[in-house]
Amino acid sequence: MRLWMLGTNHERASIEVRERLAFGNDDLGDGVRQLGAVAHEGVILSTCNRTEIYGLFDSDADGGEELRQFLVGARDLSASVVAATTYLHADTDAVRHLYRVSCGLDSMLLGEPQILTQVQDALATARELAAAGPVLTRLYTDALRVGKLARTTTGIARNRLSIAHAAIDLAIRELGTLAGRRVVLLGAGEIGTIAARVLRTANTADLVIVNRSASRGQALAAAVEGRFVALAGMADELADAAVVFSAVSTPEFILSQDILPILRGRRGAPLLVVDLGVPRTVDPALVDHPNIRLRTVDDLEQIADSARRSYDGEVVRVEQLIDQAVDHFDEWLGTRRAVPTICALQQHAEEIREAELER
Repeated sequence: MRLWMLGTNHERASIEVRERLAFGNDDLGDGVRQLGAVAHEGVILSTCNRTEIYGLFDSDADGGEELRQFLVGARDLSASVVAATTYLHADTDAVRHLYRVSCGLDSMLLGEPQILTQVQDALATARELAAAGPVLTRLYTDALRVGKLARTTTGIARNRLSIAHAAIDLAIRELGTLAGRRVVLLGAGEIGTIAARVLRTANTADLVIVNRSASRGQALAAAVEGRFVALAGMADELADAAVVFSAVSTPEFILSQDILPILRGRRGAPLLVVDLGVPRTVDPALVDHPNIRLRTVDDLEQIADSARRSYDGEVVRVEQLIDQAVDHFDEWLGTRRAVPTICALQQHAEEIREAELER
């Protein structure tokens, strides 16, 4: 058996391509089932900045090509687009890559904490659908262990910059300050919750939490001393807002050209809209409107790069941990591959013993 991995991330593909390659909550299960029909074992890891497909194939199979064809069919993209926007790793290189991802070394935001949860969720989905067998279960379990070890034994976790932190830093850079301003936050999930907690310390005059689930939105608003508004009332909050952060997961645009009438009477600076979704949750056509300044996750890279340079020494320490973990996994996999041979030898010896006894 051989392990193959095909993936893309913020360095390899534009957001327009990444959102087409992404597997969201609504279609991840179907994707894993389709992958299970192609590979002996399979896991799909899909986040806001990456989509990676891990598969276990027969030794004589071209697993890389199998994964490319899977992605072409599952995402309805041409083979040329998939080839131009993805990277491919096999065996030890695929193992090392996943460990680097889990440790946050391959993320736009160095050491980002959310990736561990995303790796865990990817494994849980694959196991629930019987797509992850003993090899990929061991691989992902080890990746989680290495990721946690990196954060507890090195200083990589001191870089607490998350997608939410970076988005707020971007807004402060562009607006000067959020103090005394109205800030609208769309979404009360994991990223939205982190953003709300950071915004609580920004001295905003009015922190508005918008969410589909009233109970969840109200709970978050109460926790950060903000104000909850139902989705139906969102548009009324935009006219006087300084910035809107969109941290929702939705198959449709939550902000589209329908909001333009609300902004016609807007005075002062354009409304800053930071879309943290992949696929995007804000209509990209709004970028051309004079009353809107639209930013996406790709605009956070400059902030991430400035923070990354301060942690070069810690990255070296994490790479050393990864090297050791890769060696341990290779040893385990080698032992596992030897088991059928050992069993065959034992069976052959038993047959000789029985023949000699009979003779």
